[in-house]
Amino acid sequence: MSNSWTTIESDPGVFTQLIKEMGVEGILVEEIYDLSEEALENLKPVYGLIFLFNWEKNDAPVDMDAINNMFFAKQKVQNACATQAILGILLNKKEIKLGEELEKFKENTKDLDPTMKGIAIGENEHIRKVHNSFKTQEPFESDERIATSKDDVFHFISYVPVNGSLMEIDGLKDGPINHGECTEENWLSKVKPVIEKRIAQYQTSEIRFNLMAVTKDPLEEYQNEMKEISQKIQTLEKEGSNIAQLEAAKMDKQDILDKIHAHEAKLNRYAIENARRRHNWFPFIIELLNILAKKGKLEPAIAASQEKTKKRREEKRQRLANANANATSSEQK
Repeated sequence: MSNSWTTIESDPGVFTQLIKEMGVEGILVEEIYDLSEEALENLKPVYGLIFLFNWEKNDAPVDMDAINNMFFAKQKVQNACATQAILGILLNKKEIKLGEELEKFKENTKDLDPTMKGIAIGENEHIRKVHNSFKTQEPFESDERIATSKDDVFHFISYVPVNGSLMEIDGLKDGPINHGECTEENWLSKVKPVIEKRIAQYQTSEIRFNLMAVTKDPLEEYQNEMKEISQKIQTLEKEGSNIAQLEAAKMDKQDILDKIHAHEAKLNRYAIENARRRHNWFPFIIELLNILAKKGKLEPAIAASQEKTKKRREEKRQRLANANANATSSEQK
């Protein structure tokens, strides 16, 4: 179907580029592996969190009064939940520069109810095209079908501070879930136990979670710091009196340069990975498997891959076990 939405990969590089192609500048999406206070602090400023999980019915009450003062849309299109989770953050943060397309969309939908907002997302050609450009390549095109109770159904939701409250935005609910009062300064500490409790509800065998932070791209800040430190170095060199301060300033400049280079390397990696995602590798893969099979190397390669996968799963299971232990400890306190 020409108006259908495809599934997209839960990846910070995908989400960063998707947001940029929707017209929003100055946003970086980072994956979160550690919910410690220090790890979250290093990501600030954080506009919101996106959480991917194996969906189970949740009867938590919703705050219907809040929908009049925030953007909340019900999901009316299959496979749109990733982009809806992103929009749930972008359209609720006034400090984010949305760009022409999203500003127009926000203005045109501000008086619509959640159902109509969800329909408007599905019918927005610009948003749909950007979303579908990150389609996961498949070896065969399959007919659309409705998921059954036997299927694993993965779903994206977002957490975002709105109007002094920590809101959980889930397009499958009738309204947002209000997790209590918060400020822009403390909301990350408020959301931490909420996420830990949610993860703890699953068996330890379930490790298929993904948490990402929608943050401010630090490049502009780095560039401003570079400008300031360069001016300071020029002044100190002209004065020629305080060698110690000059050397310290040069070291600070190198630290900033290292940050800029690391940031540029990350964005370059995102770009390369996205280009690879958008390429159809299946003809190459099939030919490679045929060659490996002919040379008797296919089974050893499969065994090695399975061992690596097992190791990664064990590492992730251990991280989740630690998160569950932290959640249990918090509840006991």
